[in-house]
Amino acid sequence: MDAFRNCFDQCELWPMDFNGPRMTWDNHHQVDTRIQERLDWAFTSSNWDSIFPLADLHHLGFHKSDHRVLRGRLSGSTASADNREDFLGKFSTCTASLSSWHHQKFGKCKQKIKEKSNLLRILYQQLDDPDMDAISKLEKELDNVLLQEETYWQQRSRVQWMKAGNLANRD
Repeated sequence: MDAFRNCFDQCELWPMDFNGPRMTWDNHHQVDTRIQERLDWAFTSSNWDSIFPLADLHHLGFHKSDHRVLRGRLSGSTASADNREDFLGKFSTCTASLSSWHHQKFGKCKQKIKEKSNLLRILYQQLDDPDMDAISKLEKELDNVLLQEETYWQQRSRVQWMKAGNLANRD
C-alpha cells in the first residue's frame, strides 16, 4: 500500500476535495455486519487546479450499486472558448475519419465475401483446367475477409455485452 501512495506523491497528485458522504462503497449488509469504505477517489494536480480552479467532486447515491456515483464538474475553467471550439472541431473531424475508416475496413465485408465466393465457385466449375494458383490466392483473400468480419462481430458483441453489464448495474 505504501508503494501505491508513493506513486501519487511522485506524480504530484493529491485527492480532490469532495461534497457528500465520505464513504463511497457499502456492502449493504445489516448494521452488525455492515462495512463501508472510501474506495473511489479522484486526484488532482497543480496543473489541473490552474486550468480548472473551480472544479468540484460530488459523492452521490448508490443507485442499486455497492459504489456511490462520483460526479466531477469542471465549472470555472480558465480554458478559452476558442480552445473548446478547437477541441470540438478536432473531435468532429476524428469522428468523421473513424466513421470513414470503419466503412472502408468493415462496411464492404459482406459484398467482398459474396464476390470472392462467386469467383471461387466459377473457378471450381472449370472442370477441364481449373487455375489452382488463382483458386489458392482467392481462398486466402476470402479467409482474410471472413476473419475481418469475424473479428468485427466479436468486438461488436463484446461492446454490447459490456453495455448490457453496465445497464444491469444501473437499475
